Amino acid sequence: MPGGHLVLGGRVQGGSLKYHLMDALLAEADLPAGSLVADLSAGLGAVALAQAARRRKLFCRVYVPESAPAAAVTTMREAGADVRLCPPTMDALAAALTELAVGHESKEFYWTRQNYRTCDAYRGLAEGLTVGRPDHLVAGVGTGSSLRSFGGFFQERNPALKLHAILSSDLGGLRPPGMTLDFAGLRDVGSPEELRGVFGDRLQTYTMSREHHADSTQAVLHVMEGLQNAVGISVDGR
Repeated sequence: MPGGHLVLGGRVQGGSLKYHLMDALLAEADLPAGSLVADLSAGLGAVALAQAARRRKLFCRVYVPESAPAAAVTTMREAGADVRLCPPTMDALAAALTELAVGHESKEFYWTRQNYRTCDAYRGLAEGLTVGRPDHLVAGVGTGSSLRSFGGFFQERNPALKLHAILSSDLGGLRPPGMTLDFAGLRDVGSPEELRGVFGDRLQTYTMSREHHADSTQAVLHVMEGLQNAVGISVDGR
């Protein structure tokens, strides 16, 4: 891959990018053993939360779409998570987020994304990368925290950094165009409007499909073609 550097989620020493993120969040929360943590994820984030919770002797509940890979759901359950499958619809997403908000407010559990230090945790990961001063950053957008966090970090190194955000209706882990996570008080840090408010006209968005790319990693690689001095982030890469 001339002119580029791809950071794959499953190729970070000690676990995936998502695992490092969730473990950092739980370490900061400093919850007593036996506490319940919960969140919603398209797949790998739920796996990471389940595994990080087990390591820290916490109970875990995850809300995931019915379309999540069966192997990922099995891994969540093997890690001891209470997996709640949801239809992949906007109404089901809103219902799950509302349930998370109610549980968070009643202190039934610790909602990791509502206690929002996700971007800080991703920044810690970015500081460990030895990729210099890139001119381009390419990433798929799920919650948007990875693109926003890595983008903010690399922008400090290069104020002219250009960002390339990938959306999709059928590639696992990516946000469909037009979808919002602005439910139940959750700040939607990954909406194109929110990202554009941070990065301005240096942000370019792409809509891709499974018809042309096997997974989000392939979509990231496709966008990186022809870019020089680029970094690609794939949080679901193995």
